[in-house]
Amino acid sequence: MSAPKKPADQTVEQVEPKAIYQRFTFLHDAIQHNTEAMFAEKTMNICQGISTCIDLIHSSETDRDNGTPPILGANAIDRLLRFVVASADMLAIDAEKCIHRVDKEGKP
Repeated sequence: MSAPKKPADQTVEQVEPKAIYQRFTFLHDAIQHNTEAMFAEKTMNICQGISTCIDLIHSSETDRDNGTPPILGANAIDRLLRFVVASADMLAIDAEKCIHRVDKEGKP
């Protein structure tokens, strides 16, 4: 016995299953696509990264001043400082875009 054939115009739409891996986020599902929440999360992450970089640099400089071998060499410190500057600049550009968008929308 053969299976009944479906007419060509009747297609079954299959929903793709949700992937097991999801990018980590601090945001609740309901606000993951909220522009302001996404900007706040990005700001928090960048500021924490900048703080960590500066802490490592400070610790290395303190060690160097005390005659203790520093955690980071001069090249690593230079790379971290460039990373900090680039991160702060990127955040400033994103903040400026956010301000312009809010101004344009007229939100208080």
